[in-house]
Amino acid sequence: MIKDRSHHPIVVVGAGPGGSWAARTAAEKGVPVLLLEKRKVIGYPVRCAEGMTKSMFAEIGITPKEEWISNTITGARIISPSGHAVLVDSSHKNEICGWVLNREVFDSELAIMAAQSGATVHAGTGVVSIKKRADGWELSLIHTGKRISITADVIIAADGFESQVGRWAGLETLVPFKDMMTCLEYTLEGVKGDHRTMDFFFDHNFCPGGYAWVFWKGPKKANVGMGISGARLGNRGTVQKHLESFISSKPDLACGERVRVIAGGIPTSKPLKCTVGHRILLIGDAARVTDPLHGGGITNAMITGDIAGRCAAQFIQNGKDDAYLKRYDKEWRMRLERSLYLHYMIKEYIGNLNNDQIDIIIEALSHAKLDSLEPSTLIKHVEIIYPQIADKIPQLV
Repeated sequence: MIKDRSHHPIVVVGAGPGGSWAARTAAEKGVPVLLLEKRKVIGYPVRCAEGMTKSMFAEIGITPKEEWISNTITGARIISPSGHAVLVDSSHKNEICGWVLNREVFDSELAIMAAQSGATVHAGTGVVSIKKRADGWELSLIHTGKRISITADVIIAADGFESQVGRWAGLETLVPFKDMMTCLEYTLEGVKGDHRTMDFFFDHNFCPGGYAWVFWKGPKKANVGMGISGARLGNRGTVQKHLESFISSKPDLACGERVRVIAGGIPTSKPLKCTVGHRILLIGDAARVTDPLHGGGITNAMITGDIAGRCAAQFIQNGKDDAYLKRYDKEWRMRLERSLYLHYMIKEYIGNLNNDQIDIIIEALSHAKLDSLEPSTLIKHVEIIYPQIADKIPQLV
């Protein structure tokens, strides 16, 4: 139970991967942390395609546990409208490319790790308002069905791209409409295909301004979804119409039975200009550090969460000097900002290509021997194999 009128040095709002990792980091420094999650069950309902590459986990500095994994991936493909494919296959090296997670287990485990490090975790507890104080914040909560009030020296806002907490704090959190991706995903059982690969389909007939994906959760089960730019969807129909048309065009997917539906929005914008306010830090989707190119947010959420948790702990342990909080914005930008802007520019470039141009580029890349689908690697190969367009993408290099 959280006591009414109780005080907490650090309050983390949102127990997704970023929030739990921030709470864990701060708690490991010996600072009392309260981690709040409005959902009754941490990790449910899932709002994610659940794919993570080996390099993503390496960025965070952790090794995935067996219970987090639904399926192990040894390859990945980018597929053009006419079927050309850029392939990365590590199976011949007996290496792992990545994994498709069980996000319900993964998110729950991260919250448990935060609790084991000393954080106090409460699910089913939503923040309904915040009020600025000279020495921090007053938060109004719905906890065990009752409205209570607590105070905090610092808030870490990990409440997703909506980030009501960030907005209430007076930070600019709006996402331009053109940089908002509308997403829909079906989990299908009874499907056919190579369950060792992650597949990405770029075809503006199906997903204008975005892409479709097939992430396998097992030999006959896959997450099949797509994200479409709101600005490019126009009057072409709903995302559901496009996704079902895409699935119908693939016999190996059309034979599957739908067992789960996930819908939501993903910001594919540039990061916020400022992610630090009066004793508040925004992390993950709330800070707009979702990768603009592929929409993945777990890795960057945990990286920003780790930095925010450390900076908040240092703030508490060093006389509540705001300079320690300001370090957060500088540190995550040094780590992530360049790649975020690069990926945003690539996203804009790809979104303006037509299907013929996509075909030409992917067909050219299909002849290259690649060990990575990282954008910088692909750009270098495009310049070598297809120099005719090199002058069109100097800003991406």
